[in-house]
Amino acid sequence: MSISFIILIWKEHLRFSEIYRLEDSLLTILNTVFIALVIFYVYPLRFLTLFLTNFFFYTEIAVNIPGDKVPYLMIYYGFVAFALYFVLYLFYHRALRLKTELNLNSYEEFYTKSMKSRMLIMFMVPLLSILLTLVINEFSFIWASVVGGMTYFLYTPFIFLWYSRFNNKSKEFEDE
Repeated sequence: MSISFIILIWKEHLRFSEIYRLEDSLLTILNTVFIALVIFYVYPLRFLTLFLTNFFFYTEIAVNIPGDKVPYLMIYYGFVAFALYFVLYLFYHRALRLKTELNLNSYEEFYTKSMKSRMLIMFMVPLLSILLTLVINEFSFIWASVVGGMTYFLYTPFIFLWYSRFNNKSKEFEDE
């Protein structure tokens, strides 16, 4: 389960790198931050996947985290997920700033803007999870954990909506 989360993040990075082939000092810094964040992402994933495995599959794998600390795990996980997708957002932002140097045609510019908006969704959901977890944790660590985790289900409708718009707009470029 942990590996699948890392593969999703890395695939986003790989897709950008294959398409744009940018090499400048700002992208070097962003790549360094991205790699550091992936390393930090592994730590909360270990606990999160053990916790989720126990919850969904009724296993009894030892999770060395007390229940009242789970909201803090959710916040840590959310922060790193937010930061990873925010860095990817900055990648696409950089590509748009360099659209002239990259000789982006109208479809490529549309695609880059679309990926940037998708990354916006991808980093806003963890940010919302963090905020809800922080607020609700003042009243109940159980509900903070549940709501913080359930917030990630928002990806489904938001990405479906994004994809629908992306797909419809992409058809306008088929004739070009």
